Amino acid sequence: MLTGIVPGSAYEVGYDLTDAPAFSVAGVNTRQVGSRNADTVINAVYNVRNFWDGRASDTFTGATPFGLSDTGLNALNVTSGTPTKEAVRVTNSSLASQAVGPALNTAEMSYRGRAWAQIGKKCCRCVLWHCSV
Repeated sequence: MLTGIVPGSAYEVGYDLTDAPAFSVAGVNTRQVGSRNADTVINAVYNVRNFWDGRASDTFTGATPFGLSDTGLNALNVTSGTPTKEAVRVTNSSLASQAVGPALNTAEMSYRGRAWAQIGKKCCRCVLWHCSV
């Protein structure tokens, strides 16, 4: 579970969840192993859907891999100084949809409770301070 980001550092503060018995041996948390291997990237630009189960849609919504089924307002448009939320729909963009999937997925790359704003803050810090993560 993510509890915070250490200012000026590439490290995060969090703790392992103990309620996942499938990833515990004699009470000690072990590494979680996913059930799939990475897709090939050969000619991936021509894919209509990505991931083995096809969940990365060819329509990018700015936040999730789920395409048109993501009905969220994932962008801000500033008009006359007033930000308003609006939908993003970019077609022919399955690679963009694929890119936003793993970063918040607890089985792949993330602590539970992490948000995009925290990832952005961490990435900016690493670029500014030349962190190697």
